[in-house]
Amino acid sequence: AERAAAEEVRHARVMARLVRRYGGQVTSPCEGPMEVRSLLSLAIENAQEGCVRETYGALVAWIQSASATEPHLRRALQAIAAEETDHAKLAFAVSEFCMSRLSDREQADVLLAQRDAVSELSNELLDSPPTELQVRLGLPSAAVAARLVTQAKIELWSMAA
Repeated sequence: AERAAAEEVRHARVMARLVRRYGGQVTSPCEGPMEVRSLLSLAIENAQEGCVRETYGALVAWIQSASATEPHLRRALQAIAAEETDHAKLAFAVSEFCMSRLSDREQADVLLAQRDAVSELSNELLDSPPTELQVRLGLPSAAVAARLVTQAKIELWSMAA
């Protein structure tokens, strides 16, 4: 978990440099919770941000690392994709740990939160990025993104399908 946290900081720095390079503006991330949280709260956040968003991010990074037109971008994204894949695996391990210790009602709450995160992600992906970004940065079209989410529902998020 500590290694993954350090990698996320590095990813943010790498991506901030790339965003600036392509003329974008970088916003600072908000700080996460500083207080001790309940296992249920941790499980819900992990289901949404780890199991769903981290996994989707890894899938997209792999696509970008294979299809971006600029070699420096492909290299950066290949490293990020591999680490994001490990982060997604960690999220699923954390999920298994949490779920084994939660009540049936709490488990249902976690699954509902994960289902909501999948639905929210699907809605965010309805519009394709501009064609130039699809080609240059290797971003998937809305159709490809929808197929990724559909397949992830079957393979990884079956509880959220």
